[in-house]
Amino acid sequence: MQKPDIAFHITVSPVFTVRGCRVKREQEERGLYGCHYYTECPDCQIISRGYECWGENMHLQGSPRDYEHLKYWLKLKVREQWRGKGYDGLVQLHGYTFAVGGPIYYYGQWLT
Repeated sequence: MQKPDIAFHITVSPVFTVRGCRVKREQEERGLYGCHYYTECPDCQIISRGYECWGENMHLQGSPRDYEHLKYWLKLKVREQWRGKGYDGLVQLHGYTFAVGGPIYYYGQWLT
């Protein structure tokens, strides 16, 4: 397998859902945002939702649900190469490169 001449970059980031506790919800209903830190509260929950793979074109390329699925998805993408015309009009080998991104947190869900 050759190194591609032109690479499409994909950033892989872990994804979490943050569920706020009753105190956080009450504060935000009064307009107090950013006063309650979920990382310091034992009642707030952080739930892993797998991974998201974002392309350099800002489109979601995949969302593996766990680490095993992520390894399988990356293995498929690494093997995927194609020939196409480059910027100069010559046929070149295209492929993917990957980078590890920071965690992504989705907010707004509440514990009942």
